[in-house]
Parts: sequence; structure tokens; C-alpha cells
Amino acid sequence: MPAGSAGKRYAQAAAQIARQAESWARWRQDLAAIAEVLQDESLLAVLQAPRIGLTQKLELVERIFGDTLTAEAMNLVQLLIRRRRIGLFADVQHWFLELADAAEGIERYAITTAEPLTDDLRGAMRQRLEGDGRQVVMTEHVNPDIIGGLLIRHNDLIQDFSVRGQLEVLREQLAGGS
Repeated sequence: MPAGSAGKRYAQAAAQIARQAESWARWRQDLAAIAEVLQDESLLAVLQAPRIGLTQKLELVERIFGDTLTAEAMNLVQLLIRRRRIGLFADVQHWFLELADAAEGIERYAITTAEPLTDDLRGAMRQRLEGDGRQVVMTEHVNPDIIGGLLIRHNDLIQDFSVRGQLEVLREQLAGGS
């Protein structure tokens, strides 16, 4: 999770616009498109280069995005370029997505298992997490090092139901008892 607050401030401003216009989905789409383009390190270097004029940078993003972005999303990109903050875009997107999820009642869970979940287990897990009508997005990860069981991460909370975690607790108990 990004530590800086500058990216969060830009995200809060974008979220306020999305909230007023009820355009969360469009903002998600626009920010994903921007992020995809900014993955090009050479482009990002050009947009951050002090020797390249502001007008040239703004014209470049106009050519790249054309009419694919909303005016508000284009304004965000241009503002970040003008303020020499385009390098913060990943943080802006991260914080915006957190704010959008909260506004739309979406809860994200990262599930780590030693082996891929079966369809039955995935369905049972989803049903349990959605228990009180929440909208849940599950991301699955496989890590054989946990031996068995699972880890559930939700926001900053990690629940460890893994065999490895239980073995570590047992080892600590045995070491503390001697």
C-alpha cells in the first residue's frame, strides 16, 4: 500500500467527482487505461523529463489518449504532468480504487492456499465471505510453502489458517516451555 499522502489527495479529488457524477465504473476504466499506457517506461521518462516542454508533454498525452478518456480523467493526467507529479499515478490509482470500493460496498479478499481451490471450495468460501450481502472480490494465490490450509487477507488483517502457521505457533510454544 502506498505510504504517501500526495497520491491520496489526488485520488480523493477524483473520487469526489466520481461520487457526484455516479461514474465509478467509468473512472475505473479510465484509470486502468492510463495505467496501461504509463507502464511504458520510456513514455513515463519523457513525461517526467525536465528538458521537454510542458506543451509538448500535454500534446503527447492528447495524441495518445485522444477521445478515449473522459474530460475529467484527461484533466487529472494533465494536472499531474503540470505539477510534475505523473510519477504518483500508480499511488493515485491505488487510493482511488480503495475509495471506489468503499463507496460501492466492495470488499476485497486475497486467499492463499497450498493448491488451487476447487470450484466447490471457491463457492463455499465466496458464500461465507458474502454472508451478510456484501459484494466480494476474491483474488486467489497459490503458495505451496504454507503446506495446507489457507491465509485470508482483508485490508490490513491477515488470518492464518495454514498448516505452516500452526506449526510455527506450536514451535514457539515448545520453545517457550523449555
